[in-house]
Amino acid sequence: MKTLLIAINAKYIHSCLAIHSLKAYAEASLNSDTSDIIIETAEYTINQPLDDILSDICDRVSDSDCLIAFSCYIWNIEYVKKLSLLIRHAIPNAGIWVGGPEVSYCAESFLLENESITGVMTGEGEAVFTALITGLSHNASLESIPGIVFRTDSNHIITNPPAPLLDLDSLVFPYPEQSILEHHILYYESSRGCPFGCSYCLSSIDRRVRFKSLSKVFDELSIFLDQRVPLVKFVDRTFNCDHKRTLAVWQFLKEHDNGVTRFHFEVTANLLNEKELSLLSTLRPGLVQLEIGVQSANPDTLSAIDRTQDIDHLRRVTAQIQKGGNIHQHLDLIAGLPYEDLESFSRSFDIVYDMQPDQLQLGFLKVLQGSKMHRLKDEYELVYRPWPPYEVISTRWISVSELLLLKSIEETVETYYNSGQFQMTLTYLIHFFSRPWDFFWRFTEWLKENGHIGISHNRLQKYNLLREFATEVAVSANLTSAGIDLHALDSILLYDLYLREKIKTRPQWAPDQNAEKKRISSLYHNEEIRIQYFSEFPDEPVRQIRHETHIEIFPIDVIKTATDGTTAPGKQALLFSYREKDPLNGSASVKTLSYQ
Repeated sequence: MKTLLIAINAKYIHSCLAIHSLKAYAEASLNSDTSDIIIETAEYTINQPLDDILSDICDRVSDSDCLIAFSCYIWNIEYVKKLSLLIRHAIPNAGIWVGGPEVSYCAESFLLENESITGVMTGEGEAVFTALITGLSHNASLESIPGIVFRTDSNHIITNPPAPLLDLDSLVFPYPEQSILEHHILYYESSRGCPFGCSYCLSSIDRRVRFKSLSKVFDELSIFLDQRVPLVKFVDRTFNCDHKRTLAVWQFLKEHDNGVTRFHFEVTANLLNEKELSLLSTLRPGLVQLEIGVQSANPDTLSAIDRTQDIDHLRRVTAQIQKGGNIHQHLDLIAGLPYEDLESFSRSFDIVYDMQPDQLQLGFLKVLQGSKMHRLKDEYELVYRPWPPYEVISTRWISVSELLLLKSIEETVETYYNSGQFQMTLTYLIHFFSRPWDFFWRFTEWLKENGHIGISHNRLQKYNLLREFATEVAVSANLTSAGIDLHALDSILLYDLYLREKIKTRPQWAPDQNAEKKRISSLYHNEEIRIQYFSEFPDEPVRQIRHETHIEIFPIDVIKTATDGTTAPGKQALLFSYREKDPLNGSASVKTLSYQ
């Protein structure tokens, strides 16, 4: 029997842990009695045409005696429904099964609404999938297989008892093929369950946390390290819920660091202690990324979503991590939560923004079936889209128009803050607004008024838009902006441009460097300068050095001006080197050259 496990990912670079884990577990469990079972995986994206995917599936499982199974999530469920209907017409006798969080909590209703689907695998899928394909191979009764919900030939829905929870050490490493390890972000789990009960999260349903043994985790992490995989994301819901275990894993990564592989962890800041912070400070820059869910700084909101958050402790933790300069920090906020109106959300934004994370993610509440938030939707007057991803439209505290505004602000933050391309410019400009929120709100409104929201702009156009906005603000009597030095702004914008790339064409507003050409050339040919500042280019010709660097002579002290908000006079020669980039944000290394 041919079995095809299918993932429909959000992006090509993503991979689906679930289908690879099911395949690996099943193949390790099958015996000679099931030699007729052939299991394959296929990964597509939601951006591919349905017909292209259908054609590929039909090529892979042309035999009617086949089982096709989909891993279902909020980002792909509508796609899976449409594709399943097409498969039913193309391969009428195929068994079409689904599993995953988007169908496990509503299996019966899902089957009633989607007649093309044969059944649902609920809960943990590895053992359930193995039992299903084994049973089908032996013509066993489906009613004997725990953990499935299925339709009979007479179209009745039968729900079997749930399957027992797995011993996580029984799981098989999911990525055995070299080809899977290439060109994708890989996902890994060392635990299942979450100790917290956040009301919007399905992980809160099962508060029991189960762990793989550390010896198994170390063996599996060694495979990633040996293969030099670029990025591994742990899917553990709260990785640092066990201090001893957290320290052990991070110490292992430190001792076995290959200089290439990065590891991403979702952690709770309130649980990070001094030992963990101390260890983090010793890691290679870029080895570890931390995602910290803040969600809100409003105490009433945090209480309503059953979440504990000590904002002062969060400030201390993020500041200590940031001081080390070696850990990428990603902080999350969620809009649309109970007791959070627009003003409250703006205060949460300012608090998190002042922590200066590498990324500030603005998310929107998703009212998921099975969650406590879904049960309380009427009490909170939650209005949300009835289709995936079930995103909130309005609440008792925030209106549709206000959430749409936040959607636009999210786009601005993503483009101008999270990209890391405007770091110094934003630092400078925010001095002239009452608070960070005020800047992003006004800039977003300006972008909307001028038709730029939702439009894809190239890099230089983005710089031009920010400059145009700042120029209009500086000359407007209606906005508080006194003090913006537009000449200084041009230098700071140019600094940010060169920080990310050696641009081929200078923008029209860039300070003129013609008078400095001889001075710049002399810096490249000065032996003392080369020894002191070009150590990463030993014995290389000047032509090659100039190809991988840029020297800009600014009319002001750019960094001090941006940091203080006051123009600091005095010429400054800066060397941008693109060979040694910052492992956290990809920016060039910058050195200040002596200028006389």
